[in-house]
Amino acid sequence: MLGSTLSALARAYPLGADDGRLGRVNNFDALRLLAALAVLVSHAFVFAGEEEPRVGTLELGFIAVYMFFGISGFLIAQSWSIEPHLWRYLAKRALRIFPALIVLLILTVLVLGPAFTTLPLRDYLASGDTWKYLFNNSVLALEHELPGVFATNPYPAEVNGSLWTLGPEMFAYFGLAALGVIGGLRRKWVAPIVAVLLLGVPHDPTGLIPWTHQIWLLQAFAVAISLYILRDHIPWHGGIALLLVGAFALAPSEGTPLLLAAPAIPYVTIWVAYRGPAVLRRLATRGDFSYGIYLYAWPVGQAVAAILPDATALVVTALSLPVTFALGIASWNLVEKPALVLKKSLRGRSAEPRVDPGPPMSGTSSPPTSADLSVDANPGAPISAKDFPPVGAEERVDPGSTATGTPTRVASTPRARAVPLQAESPEAAQ
Repeated sequence: MLGSTLSALARAYPLGADDGRLGRVNNFDALRLLAALAVLVSHAFVFAGEEEPRVGTLELGFIAVYMFFGISGFLIAQSWSIEPHLWRYLAKRALRIFPALIVLLILTVLVLGPAFTTLPLRDYLASGDTWKYLFNNSVLALEHELPGVFATNPYPAEVNGSLWTLGPEMFAYFGLAALGVIGGLRRKWVAPIVAVLLLGVPHDPTGLIPWTHQIWLLQAFAVAISLYILRDHIPWHGGIALLLVGAFALAPSEGTPLLLAAPAIPYVTIWVAYRGPAVLRRLATRGDFSYGIYLYAWPVGQAVAAILPDATALVVTALSLPVTFALGIASWNLVEKPALVLKKSLRGRSAEPRVDPGPPMSGTSSPPTSADLSVDANPGAPISAKDFPPVGAEERVDPGSTATGTPTRVASTPRARAVPLQAESPEAAQ
């Protein structure tokens, strides 16, 4: 009885077009941009020594990172289903994450560091910790500090607290690849079972139990994979989305919202991506700047706090937003977009368009513009200051195209017919 009811509702309220196909016009890029900006705003409160804004008991940055991982899990599961080739998959993931990250790290070490270190320039450049920061973070082995940089900030010494989500993001990519290689993504029950098992792992903000302080990121990613695989068997309705938001927003304790947010935020995000207002797409017509904004928002905000240590969160936001946005635009046009050209060249014969040639799936109808991020991730970032132990603490929870846990410190809508999904992979948009 329940199964037949769900099937009827799924047919009545599909995610894509009435024939079950998803559309290549959606709001994913706009949602990533909004999530990146939410992370920027949320961290501005951290830099000002103020409490982060919340929805219920969940910080705004927390919700934004959940959105990144939900989008990433859904789109990358779709990408694998279209082109299930391991080495091309891994190469594309690397091209999405690392070029922009490495440019950021070089600029951080050679421009931001010398400008804000309290050490003489010679000592700063001679320090092994300076180059350790560059090389370790380049391979996602998190380093938090540069010698003397931001040492006296209200939130001291953390050079880029957003990088910690990139490690879990890559871990999630490998997990999806493992499921794909063993055929788990072709069996509708495998990914949901994995998601349920992950949902049963308690969140450990201390980081004493490896990975459990980051488990909620993997929970969101796994739920999003399951939502993609079961998309034709799930009703997608604004009323359900509203109920899910209310459930985690009104939950009374810390643990309950975490558990409810894992299925709720990915579902709501994906529903808005396909069923939300088309006006959202106007936010991302020029490109997908979300990953760059996510990467640069923390160091720019810390720089503002270093120059104006008594600045309020509103002032930090107002001053850091235009600078971060400009850096995000530059990152997209000079680094990320060229990398997407390389990603396209990796496509195998199976990924060639088989239906309607045109732009790959992306949040806009213009050329591909996506960042895995969850975040790419994008761009995700630490969620609140209380999630990170103070600098110098013995244990630092490891900090991501994003998240929390690392840097040790983080009414129904009308149904619209979607454009049929072209067979080309959404990779280029990711």
